[in-house]
Amino acid sequence: MMTLMLLLMVPLFFPTPLISVLALILTVAILLLQMKHDTDSFYISANFIWDSLSHVLLTLTLWIIALMILSSMKISNSHFSKNTYLRLLILLAIILSMAFSVNNYISFYILFEASLIPTFILILGWGYQPERLQAGVYMLMYTVLASLPLLISLLYLH
Repeated sequence: MMTLMLLLMVPLFFPTPLISVLALILTVAILLLQMKHDTDSFYISANFIWDSLSHVLLTLTLWIIALMILSSMKISNSHFSKNTYLRLLILLAIILSMAFSVNNYISFYILFEASLIPTFILILGWGYQPERLQAGVYMLMYTVLASLPLLISLLYLH
């Protein structure tokens, strides 16, 4: 109960709402990392499970998303809105959280490949160099081509 009260007090210590939300995300990430269970895994539902590896990956996902939000506070692009950028980051965080929490390999593969879509849009919309379209296409092509052997082996095992 005391931890919950401290968690709810985190936004009171920061002046701007964005920093308070980021502090709340990081606090939840730290709590996720330090969660202890009687077993090695914690079943959320029939398809989702948290174990020690997924805790670390979920914490890393939340940490990187928070750093991306912090690093983009001063960036303003006239073509794309800040809300779209934040929505894409939240979508990316949700997809990656689902990918790291799922309990079968095919769903992990599908969700991890689905995380390429918001990443591709982020590169196209908010990249600095004029070669961002070419970089996005190369990223998409190399990732999909490199993951095809993984897909074949997963289908063979399944």
